[in-house]
Amino acid sequence: MKLPPVTYTFHRNYENCPRKAWHVNIARDLPKEDSEALRWGNQVHSAMEARINKGTPLPAGMEKYEPFCHFGNFIHKAEVMLGIRENGQPCGFFDSDVWARGKADVVVCGVDALMIFDWKTGKVREEPGELELHAALIPSSEARRSGSYVWLQEMRVGQLHDLSGTQATLERERKVRKEVEHAFKHGRDAFPPRQNPLCGWCPVKSCEFNRAQTHPVRSDSK
Repeated sequence: MKLPPVTYTFHRNYENCPRKAWHVNIARDLPKEDSEALRWGNQVHSAMEARINKGTPLPAGMEKYEPFCHFGNFIHKAEVMLGIRENGQPCGFFDSDVWARGKADVVVCGVDALMIFDWKTGKVREEPGELELHAALIPSSEARRSGSYVWLQEMRVGQLHDLSGTQATLERERKVRKEVEHAFKHGRDAFPPRQNPLCGWCPVKSCEFNRAQTHPVRSDSK
């Protein structure tokens, strides 16, 4: 069993509940998650990628998202796959020595600034950590970095987040990674369950804190 690269989801799972991170991100021994909300989120991401990168018209039911697909004369690309090595140098998303990786929904580049957008089809939750990590994965430049979530259910661009603190972001992830690596040496028992507000929707049914038998399975859409 190999420890997977740093991702936003992996580290946040670990901080919320190490046992969930073990099963979901490391052992990967749970049934593949599936729900109508998750399928819709994936369909939207695929359609927006095709619209922005290839000019493919949005399918029926998504035409209203068209205003979010235009970025003027700025250089832009959807579904940008990003990766860095442990020393902070950029590398391929699937390279064997990739240390951290992520996929930015849209990156828009100007002369001295860049902007990251992330499509969200679920409930509004302004937590900039995902945007911060993606900004830190973009090869070093002098450009100012900022980003926003796009809340598609509400048809609006969310709060503008300053993403310039890339070194602080990487130091935060390195700290979590050290904890994960230490625990990984000792196996599953070093990833104890931690009760938190998401326990009622956790896919780890064997956990003592799981209440999924009395709650519908929840899937946070992208």
